[in-house]
Amino acid sequence: MNLPNKLTVLRICMIPFFVAALLYENGADQTMRIIANVIFITASLTDLLDGKIARKYGLVTNFGKFMDPLADKLLVCSALICLIQLGQLPAWVVIVIISREFIISGFRLVAADNGIVIAASYWGKFKTVFQMTAVVLLIFNIPALSVLTSAVLWIAVILTVVSLVDYVAKNIKVLTEGGCKMVVELISVGTEILMGNILNSNTQYLAEKCALLGLDQYYQVTVGDNYGRMMESVKRALDRSDIVILTGGLGPTEDDMTKEVCAEAMGMELVEDPHTRSQLEAFFAGNIYKEIPDNNWKMAMVPQGAIVLDNPNGMAPGLILEKNGKTAILLPGPPNELYPLFEGQVFPYLERLQQSVLVSRMVKICGYGESQVEDKLLDLIDGQTNPTIATYAKTAEVHIRITARAADYEEGKALVAPVIREIKSRFGNAVYTTDEKTSLEMAVAALLKEKQLTMAAAESCTGGMVAARMVNVSGVSDVFMQGMVTYSNEAKMRLLGVREETLAAYGAVSEETAVQMAEGGAAAAGTDVCVSITGIAGPEGGTPEKPVGLVYMACCVKGKTVVKRYQFKGNRAKIREQSTVKALDLVRLCVLEYENRSDS
Repeated sequence: MNLPNKLTVLRICMIPFFVAALLYENGADQTMRIIANVIFITASLTDLLDGKIARKYGLVTNFGKFMDPLADKLLVCSALICLIQLGQLPAWVVIVIISREFIISGFRLVAADNGIVIAASYWGKFKTVFQMTAVVLLIFNIPALSVLTSAVLWIAVILTVVSLVDYVAKNIKVLTEGGCKMVVELISVGTEILMGNILNSNTQYLAEKCALLGLDQYYQVTVGDNYGRMMESVKRALDRSDIVILTGGLGPTEDDMTKEVCAEAMGMELVEDPHTRSQLEAFFAGNIYKEIPDNNWKMAMVPQGAIVLDNPNGMAPGLILEKNGKTAILLPGPPNELYPLFEGQVFPYLERLQQSVLVSRMVKICGYGESQVEDKLLDLIDGQTNPTIATYAKTAEVHIRITARAADYEEGKALVAPVIREIKSRFGNAVYTTDEKTSLEMAVAALLKEKQLTMAAAESCTGGMVAARMVNVSGVSDVFMQGMVTYSNEAKMRLLGVREETLAAYGAVSEETAVQMAEGGAAAAGTDVCVSITGIAGPEGGTPEKPVGLVYMACCVKGKTVVKRYQFKGNRAKIREQSTVKALDLVRLCVLEYENRSDS
């Protein structure tokens, strides 16, 4: 049990002693009243401390979230009931205060059942302060402070009512709409998708983003360029979902009819948008074509009242249509237009619709398979409530997403932080980042920059894939100096200094060759680090002694070389991809190990 939870339990344990002291000789003993007040004030201070400690050090737990408010209510209600018995407090005041707590607790239970976190309001915090102050003054029962005591008590009662009204007004949707967790449906438009002419990557992207936002998804639909079938799909989606996101069909041609269908389905008239018209005119002004077909201007027609989303990477704008509690979001089909438009404009729009916030972090791991990762995290996964843990298998990697639903961002971070710490403690250096946007090559480049090391790659079966991954990173020229593709034995000897007798005795795919490739590559490029890869990617070339998928790789860091043997499965492309990832991770681990040796 952590410190905040111990303070909460302590507060509950203090209540019987507080009650006994306050009611001793029916409140006639002034010394015992002072003791009761000391206990009450101390208990109240533990309430202040446990929350601050939990949020600051990431010690928020389900036990704490349940017991902390319960302890507060038990403490205050115990004091108020005792004061009724002592004849210092009218019963109606206590009824008002306790009734408020019952109502708010009911709201919170319903909200929790719908995955919603109701944030504490400032009115509620003011109410608590005045209630506790009033209790302290009533316990002291000093005649000279009777006017002040009465004033504080009346303010406490008024704030109790005001905070109740505030809670109800802000969270009435919890009762009237069954919660605010919205359902989203994705519709991909285009006959070319149905025919398999293009890969529908948009749906995968949007599904992942919507899940990150905490939106429920029950349906994903693909419909061809047919007005009737599109209308049927859109109407069905609007009937069963709160938000419908459509991709494609916003262009100028006759078969681009997404906008027209949605406008009709939602009863919205199409009108020309002057802003979009001016953007199209600016685009066409610099066009190489002298004549602009009139059908291009239909992209300036938008449903009246729609939110227009500027598309800096294309002509057709995105659109958000809102009517009768339903939302349709229309996005262009090309991924290079859709992704930035969604990230920059749609994601923030959807975030604002949520009463609670979702805080998500990604832990990325190399060196373990998905089943191994799940096995090591099984106790955490089985016991998860909030935050949740999900694993995703990638090529030679596993990504773990930790997602917490909270009242605000800081609370969400506090919920996620201890889970990340626990995962890192279990996997150690296998964790290469906790930043979703950081790729393995970015992590390697950052580590090399941090350690002020330079790197080269000597590749055979991967054919420059390691170098290609590294140059994906902006600014990598500071650390990545050279990539050498030495596919033939002659190239290995000429460029890397691999000895002919080594190749003759052990073959190109061997531990000995991999070591000489790495060491020779470092010498040839003049770098601190060089990683080498040599293997049999297939489908031909394998033997019983050296089957397809056998790969040796070595990493030389300032003269210290580590070599690894792998037996990969899959086709040629898969073997090469796995080899690339493992080689990058080998560089990372070898640099870390070198630094550890240097430090010691």
